[in-house]
Amino acid sequence: MGRAIRRWRDHLAETKSFVRLALSYLQSYWPNAEQRAHVGSLFAIEARTLTLLPSIETADLHTGLTPHQSGITPVRPDATRAAHYLRGLRERVCAWLRAVSSAAQSGVAIEPLVRALDGAMSELVAACELIELLLFPREVDPIIECGEAVARAADASRRKVTIDCNEPAHVSQVRGLLRLLSAILVDVEEGAVVRVSSSITRACVEVPSTREAQGEDRWAFLKFCAYLGRMRFERDDVRAVLLVPLVVL
Repeated sequence: MGRAIRRWRDHLAETKSFVRLALSYLQSYWPNAEQRAHVGSLFAIEARTLTLLPSIETADLHTGLTPHQSGITPVRPDATRAAHYLRGLRERVCAWLRAVSSAAQSGVAIEPLVRALDGAMSELVAACELIELLLFPREVDPIIECGEAVARAADASRRKVTIDCNEPAHVSQVRGLLRLLSAILVDVEEGAVVRVSSSITRACVEVPSTREAQGEDRWAFLKFCAYLGRMRFERDDVRAVLLVPLVVL
């Protein structure tokens, strides 16, 4: 399954390179209608190729622990909804590829469409990388204080938040945790208060949230990713809570 995720990520990197080269070609001089039509057809071919990538079977992905062993994820999240979210992102990328194809062949300006395409591809790449980081953590993973992890994730997602953390809570899985927190915090309003607390076995990151902010499929995807990282993510109408196992120092 890791191979399928990497194929998606690598293919999208190649698609990004192709889009940059094609746009540079179209902007280098004014091509004739035949040349524009040829370039446009390449975008359509790229869209068809993307649909042929192997499916990411989320139902086969798991933490490797039983619910009793994990102590933090007693119920397996909805893998079907997580897969639906990934397919939706891919369909959106394909739709923008076809839109760029049509515009290039008809002589319409493609720059705004290319920007939208790049944003859609970046979102899909980020989703694939998040799954990969959580599913295959490093054998030796750095330890970080949970409040610092939230601060770094807020910077990465370009969100200015206030962190309320009264006591240190050390956690690991730094790469995957930071990426997951960034994905959660990207929907948080500027100046929101993020609370970090801890119990005997886990750190608790409480983020102001609404159901409308993330969408049900994206919510299911983030919850499933937390499960892959042996964490737990819950949400109601006003907050989202991420539970992270503590590291014993």
